[in-house]
Formats: sequence, structure tokens, C-alpha cells
Amino acid sequence: KFRDIKSELKGRDLQVLGIEPGPVYRQILDELLDARLNGKVHSRQDEIDYVLRYLSAPGRVRRAPSMKRTGG
Repeated sequence: KFRDIKSELKGRDLQVLGIEPGPVYRQILDELLDARLNGKVHSRQDEIDYVLRYLSAPGRVRRAPSMKRTGG
């Protein structure tokens, strides 16, 4: 039963949300799977909301800058 439960979000989705690629992806995806197994998220949108809350928590992952800086 639990074998078929998976997070709907993938690494590419995290990148689209502005998270820099790296080992943190595994941490976030593991948290999402745990949340799904525990009934905290039920849909793709729930997972997106969960990640956004996760990112806003103090001491969590920083988002990638949305615009590249130009030197000066």
C-alpha cells in the first residue's frame, strides 16, 4: 500500500519554485513524502504550499535570486 505513495513534485518543480539545485532537494522531497504518508498533503497544490511554507521557516533553504545581478 505505502509503496505506491510518492510525492508529485520532482526536482524540476523545486527548481521552478526558485530553489537552487543541490542536496537540499533530497531533504525537501523526503519531507514531502513524509507529509504525504502522514496525511498532511493530498494533492500537488498541497505539496507546493508545503514547500513554500518550508522555505519561509527560519533557517531553511534560500531561494535562488530571481534576477541576475549585474556587476558595478
